[in-house]
Amino acid sequence: MLALDQVIIEPAMLDDIADIQALERHCFRQAWRREQYEQDVLDRRRGLVLVARADGRLVGWGSLQIVLDQAHLETIGVHQGWRRQGLGSRLLDSLLEHARARQVREVFLEVRAANVDAQRLYARRGFHTVGRRRAYYEDPPDDGLVMALVLDPGPPAT
Repeated sequence: MLALDQVIIEPAMLDDIADIQALERHCFRQAWRREQYEQDVLDRRRGLVLVARADGRLVGWGSLQIVLDQAHLETIGVHQGWRRQGLGSRLLDSLLEHARARQVREVFLEVRAANVDAQRLYARRGFHTVGRRRAYYEDPPDDGLVMALVLDPGPPAT
């Protein structure tokens, strides 16, 4: 297995969508439709999908929707063999870096109440819980915690 610093994180292309969906089926019970990924890949003004590759093979992905100065972190998924090695953190950091570059001031997300590992990851990056959506998730049923992060605006644009 390659070291984490040898994993390449880059914007997804249309050719990546089938691999993203295959990995998504292994990570989550419900998968997005291809059209949802196509929108985010094609319209980079409002969406961003990043992929992580190890030796040319897709091992993770993350996506973000941007509307004006707010963003919604849609998903982060990591191949089981790459979990607990920092890849999810690298994907999250890359998404947040792109958001800052786009002058995003707040990032929101929903996470399963039962997914304590993901909550810890987000909390380490400064996210805090701002709400709860009862019965937000299905299969299995679970509440969704709404988490938010206020980003440092960085230097003013010139």
